[in-house]
Amino acid sequence: SSVGMGTLKPGDSLVNQGGIVGENPSASGITGLWLQNGGTALNSGAISLSGNGGNVYGVFCDAGTVGNVVNTGSIAVTNVDAASGGTATAVGIYLKRGGTASNTGSIMARSKNACGISADAEAEIVNAGRITAVSEEGKAYGIQMNSTGTVSNFGVIDAIGQSGHELSLDGASKVTVRTWAVELRDFTDAASRPFFVSDKSELDFKDGTLILRPGAAGEFALGGEYKVTDMVAFASSNSATSGAVEGLDTLTVTAELPWLLAEVGKNAAGETVVALHADVTRGNNPGQA
Repeated sequence: SSVGMGTLKPGDSLVNQGGIVGENPSASGITGLWLQNGGTALNSGAISLSGNGGNVYGVFCDAGTVGNVVNTGSIAVTNVDAASGGTATAVGIYLKRGGTASNTGSIMARSKNACGISADAEAEIVNAGRITAVSEEGKAYGIQMNSTGTVSNFGVIDAIGQSGHELSLDGASKVTVRTWAVELRDFTDAASRPFFVSDKSELDFKDGTLILRPGAAGEFALGGEYKVTDMVAFASSNSATSGAVEGLDTLTVTAELPWLLAEVGKNAAGETVVALHADVTRGNNPGQA
């Protein structure tokens, strides 16, 4: 595989303020910043990588110790997957032993298996920028959690694929949502719901907040009720093994747009629902203070 910058000693730091551009036409993969034994990686520049199989990582924190990654710049990783028979992966930030990841910049991942930020062990992940994951033939995840941890999304996550989710819980993980910006829209298609919960995983909204955004015309209704559980896709419906959603009784909501009011409550069936209403106290002028 090819590496742009790497560390050798535990606790080392890597800083990229310029550009890391690379291409590996073989199936061995390529990495921009590689934390081999934990430490900190700071990217305020641009990382742009493309591969032809294997794994393509913008920032890779290896199995040595936990890693801490901050991206205020741009990360773009593409894996065309022509040489590996469909197993190739592209990940913007990968925390193999967990740690922290913060994105206020942009992350774009494109591959058969595409992910913006992924963690295999306990991690705290915050997105306040933009994450785009695209897979024409497979799975696209904005954030993937394979263990315990906490997540927050104040920004925008687009996950486009045959299975495309903003947040995916895998490997019997337990994840707490602190804050999450979600677009109210038609959630009929389970393959494109914001959240995916694998068997025996748990998505916990205890004391969490949903930032509500109006969806596209034709999918969003002002005053319409949206079930929170309809935002979640489950790996199976088997009650003995299926994942779970917890903490909805303490969930709070807020509106992203100042001329809208957010509401959370229960429907007639006792299910947690959210809605956006016009704030009549502000008049008809969206710019009114």
